Amino acid sequence: MRWSGEIDANLASVETTKVELEQRVGVARGGIEILQVCEDTPETVAEVNSAVDIARATNAMRLRVTTLNELTTNPRLLAQQSDEERQRFADMAVYFELLPSESRAAEQRPQEQRIEDLEALTPGAPVSLSDVYDGREFTKVGFPLVLKSSVAEACRSEPLTRTLFNWCRWQSSLPPFAEQARGELEATKAMLASRRS
Repeated sequence: MRWSGEIDANLASVETTKVELEQRVGVARGGIEILQVCEDTPETVAEVNSAVDIARATNAMRLRVTTLNELTTNPRLLAQQSDEERQRFADMAVYFELLPSESRAAEQRPQEQRIEDLEALTPGAPVSLSDVYDGREFTKVGFPLVLKSSVAEACRSEPLTRTLFNWCRWQSSLPPFAEQARGELEATKAMLASRRS
């Protein structure tokens, strides 16, 4: 059934997004904590640089809704549904209509003040970067963004700490939405499984 495939794809996407976000937010929070205590060692410089690198990009959560839209708008399909199914699909659709605007805000708001523009940072030496985007692996040459000076000097850069904080704040808003999406998907999957038995 196409609907089961869409649910499974969305569950996998939710899990991947949640795991990535937790890891990335943890790295950024570590950089903030170092800047707050002003500890200057080679390790702390590397950790702040990692946090800066993480904050150059944002995550978003995008879910497939083609089948859900058909189930909630097609009169022929609506006529074939029980009241319970119609209510479950409608509840899920309401949540999935809200998700894109919340996800867009979490993705775009941290980028309003570009970390690349901060005075405390400078491009580092070029490196070969491998990444995965939309399930496809690619390699490119990039320039990491690194501290211009020591952590002791960078910790006095309020814009750097504030930018990392802002990034964390917005990106941290997505995991609760991921959990809600998982709940909606699992409830729908359970209902469909009970219907088949």
